[in-house]
Formats: sequence, structure tokens, C-alpha cells
Amino acid sequence: MNAIANYQRWDVSFDEAFYLQTNPDVAAAVAAGAIPSGAVHFVNFGVKEGRIGKPGQLYDEATYLAENPDVAAAVSAGAFVSGFEHFALFGRQEGRTFSPYFDEEWYRKRYPDVEAAIQSGAFASAFDHYLAFGRNPSERRSISPLNEFIYLRRNPDVANAVDTDLFFSGQQHYEQNGRAEGRSVNITGTQGNDNLVASDNGDVLTGVAVGVRQGRNPEPQAQNFSTYDSVGRGEIDTLTGGAGPDVFILAGLFPSGGVGNLIAPWSFYIANDLALADQDYAEIRNFDPTQDRIMVSGVITVDIGNDAAIFSRRGPSPGNVDLVSRVIGVGADQLQGAFIDPFGGSSSALRG
Repeated sequence: MNAIANYQRWDVSFDEAFYLQTNPDVAAAVAAGAIPSGAVHFVNFGVKEGRIGKPGQLYDEATYLAENPDVAAAVSAGAFVSGFEHFALFGRQEGRTFSPYFDEEWYRKRYPDVEAAIQSGAFASAFDHYLAFGRNPSERRSISPLNEFIYLRRNPDVANAVDTDLFFSGQQHYEQNGRAEGRSVNITGTQGNDNLVASDNGDVLTGVAVGVRQGRNPEPQAQNFSTYDSVGRGEIDTLTGGAGPDVFILAGLFPSGGVGNLIAPWSFYIANDLALADQDYAEIRNFDPTQDRIMVSGVITVDIGNDAAIFSRRGPSPGNVDLVSRVIGVGADQLQGAFIDPFGGSSSALRG
């Protein structure tokens, strides 16, 4: 069967020895000659029965059928024995959604180089690229808004579990274990519009694309700072807080050039064209002034109806400011104690 040959070459969702060890009834059937292999059982029966083909398995039959109704119809009609058979033969190459732990669309949006490589025919899907390069410990590319690099660096036990294939990714660990364990995460966006939602554990939300810092900042003082693959120009990002104490990032630290490559704060969502100054910003929702914080740089706050607007200076002129955020349902007065600056200290804001 071609499907079996396809997925036996692809070791992400199946391991024969593991499957037979954890399913003694299948092992007995194989030993008796009733079925050729555990792989044949998995694709014909096991995946529909919810059996796991390998630790850290990404493929999920229910997700695949729900996200691909044409496949579900074909399986019901008997054209395929399972959704996984279709996925192994066609779906992977077609870039279909197959797992709650890998977001094909987000990955392509987050990494324009991957999209370009797919369009050129170098890769059939974002998942193929991730297997070849993105999972490498030197890159740790994210497969969802959860920032993989930061999560694994902060949780070395999880990094070890991923590197030994107990979990496919930090994102999978978080959804299966980390969220319930109360682990916080950094939730980061792309170079386009994003809708990011915090958990209840107290998270860090950044609407722009946060890059991998490793190897990019040679200065010792820069090693604790993030790098950014976008700065919010042209973006409107929605950042929604959870029940825990969240931090919303509207500014970062960048090498300023010049003597000693000094580090300087820089606001996100600053347009190149003053005429477009108020057309890119982060919309902050579910903000709790008693515990949440906003990282900002040189801001002025004003009330706009029931919401607060946060402006950042574009230059030395007091009137030359740019909208960087709207905080929904919170007045400007409530934000006065909620700001921190990119260097980690408290920050005050002027009222407009």
C-alpha cells in the first residue's frame, strides 16, 4: 500500500517498535500472521481508534477530518480507509491542516522565506520546511503564536523532552501539559495583522514578529534583548489579555549604531509616512490596570471615548506623535501606573 510506504519513510507519526510495544494485541496479531505489520494496522484501524503511533505524534485524525470535509466525505464513502491514508498519500503535499499542534497557515505567514520557497517548488508545504530546518535547535522556529525559542530556553526540561522526541515541539508540550502546569508563554505575531490571546497564566504578548536572538547580537549587553523581524509598520494587531498578570509589548531595544553599538528603545507601530501615523497600532483588550503592564517608550496618553489612546513621539517635536495602541475600556488615568520601559524600570506617561 503506497500510503504505508509514504508514512513509514516519514517518521513523525509512526514508530513500528513503539506501536507494537504499546499495543500487545496488535503485536500478537502480527506474530500470528493475521496482519503484516503494526504500520498496516495503524493506517487501517489504529488511527481511527485513537491509538498513538509514536511519542510526540502530531497527526490527529479528528482534526484532519474536521478541517478537511472533502476528505471526511471520501472516507465515509470508502475511498480511503482513514483520513491518515489520504494525508500520507496527498494531504501532506497539499499543505492541509492535520494537527492542533502545527499551524501551516501561520508558519507561512510568519516566515516569508518559507512562503517564497514553497512558491518556488523547493518545499511542498510549511511542514516539510519545518522538518528540514525549523525544528533545528539553532533555529527553533515557531509553529504557532507561542514563541518556541523563548519557551524552550525558559524551560530546559521541555527542551530536553523535545530534543529526545517525547514531544514534537514546545507548543505541543504547552497544550498537552504546560498550560495546566501554569507555565507562562511569550505569544508573538507576524509581519501582518494578528489576533493574539493570552492564557490565564500571565503571558507576554507582542504583536510584531520576534526573531531568534542567537548569533544576532554580538554585544554582551545585548544578549538579554530580543530581536525583531518587524516593527509593526502597516499592522493592526489585537492583543487580548487573560486572567493572569500579562505584559503587552509596544516597544523594544535595538542597537542604535554609532560608538559602541549602544542599545536604544524604539516604539513599534511607528509609520514611515506621517500621513499614515494612526493607521497601524495594537488594540489591547481585557486589560487589567491592577496587574497588567504595558512596555512603552516616550508615550502620551489621551482618552478617546471610553478607551485610552497611547501615542509615541516620532521625533523631538512635541506635536509629532504617532498612535501605537488603543486600550479598550480603560481610561488614560488608569494607565498611569501600568507602564514599564524597555530597560525594565517603571515609566510614566504624559496626559495629552
